Amino acid sequence: MGIAYPLDPNTDPNTFIDTDEADRSNKPIIGYLYSFATEKRAWPPEAKRNNEEEAPRHWWESHRVTPAHDALFHLADLVLSIPTSSSSSSERAWTIHSF
Repeated sequence: MGIAYPLDPNTDPNTFIDTDEADRSNKPIIGYLYSFATEKRAWPPEAKRNNEEEAPRHWWESHRVTPAHDALFHLADLVLSIPTSSSSSSERAWTIHSF
């Protein structure tokens, strides 16, 4: 699942294409992701500029204001903490979390 892309508050939700939408076990999270994408589209330019200054994991820590955001925070914390410097360490992390 291309889950990290929509979780980053700095990305454009209009360019996200979800190929795993058919997996119904992810339906609640996918709904939260689409709701978050709708929120991101409504952000004024000033909010977008402010978000550019903050790392995605830190942004999620400070924006856990709704149950949906809290659920996405936990997912973002897992996904955005996966190391990208080594393919073996990232592969191990993806396997452990069953992504």
